[in-house]
Amino acid sequence: MILTIDALLDAEERGDIVIEGRDGYNLFSLDLHLEKLYRHKDRCPKAVGDGADHSDAEYIASELEEVEIPAWGMIIEPDDFFLWQPRERMTLAGGYHGAITSRSGWARLGVRVHDTSEELRPSEERRSFTPLCALKAGGTRVFIRRGDSMAQLYLERGIGHVPNWRLRMMILDGTFTVTRKGIIPPLSYFEHPGGMQLTMGPQVHIYNPDRILVPGVPHIDDFRAVSIETPVRLGRGTFFLSASAEYVEIPEGHCGYVSQGGSVMSLQKYMRTGDPRFAPQPFLSHADAPYIGPKNIFHGNITFENLLLDDYTLVAGMRQSEFFLVPLLGDGKKYRGESSYIGQTGAALSRL
Repeated sequence: MILTIDALLDAEERGDIVIEGRDGYNLFSLDLHLEKLYRHKDRCPKAVGDGADHSDAEYIASELEEVEIPAWGMIIEPDDFFLWQPRERMTLAGGYHGAITSRSGWARLGVRVHDTSEELRPSEERRSFTPLCALKAGGTRVFIRRGDSMAQLYLERGIGHVPNWRLRMMILDGTFTVTRKGIIPPLSYFEHPGGMQLTMGPQVHIYNPDRILVPGVPHIDDFRAVSIETPVRLGRGTFFLSASAEYVEIPEGHCGYVSQGGSVMSLQKYMRTGDPRFAPQPFLSHADAPYIGPKNIFHGNITFENLLLDDYTLVAGMRQSEFFLVPLLGDGKKYRGESSYIGQTGAALSRL
């Protein structure tokens, strides 16, 4: 279960969680701010978390060199790969684990963030650390500055999601709203062994590779809207925004989690059976901003950030992703706010 603001504050009072230098909590996450940026010293570096017995500090000292971020900021290119640390330092008691992902507004600019720290994995040990994270632009050119809040931290106790049969029952009894053109999904949406299927809506926004994406400015000229109601062929490396054809309202006390095209369970089924319905998609989709808030902070069509791994033809109604429903710990009543994307219809550009 993912901790809401109530559970996070209670854990802080008990001393189970300490996060130095933090801003206020969101409903079930915390924004993290870019402080130190690194690149590998070696062209063939050892992988982060490669199984060797070393801490993040030891890895940084032996494998990385710090990149100076100019006062005015810098541009990251599609082929760049960095590691970075936030200003926030954290202490977690045993039994807590977590994940760091891109904030939604940054993901819509192609920014891909994920944690690499072993200290965020499930553990029964108390540990103090500044997490080490990966950073790259997925097919875009993006302007960044020190202090940018490009990532979010999620903390959990236990693991698991609502099973598909229960998800289907929640939709039928009205607890969970999922509709496509006003109609609830057919049983075929639940055939995937992972989560519920989501499909691609009728329009996408394709990134103009000549543009530099600057957070906080309008992006209407950085993307072009294209209908895919008739098939459209795009080239490898294309970054585009799409939206689920399905409208969702996630029940309070839960959040959504979307896979990057297909779940591990579907991939395993494809490898066993060869059934093309479960084949992996040729694009990374929403891979680094996978959490969707409940209906009190978001409802609408879910925007997906996509990077094509090969030349491919898009068409409305194709499989986009798999959706999982994840329970939240705490009622979240101490949070007042809503997503800037609430009520969105179709793919929404970044609103940082």
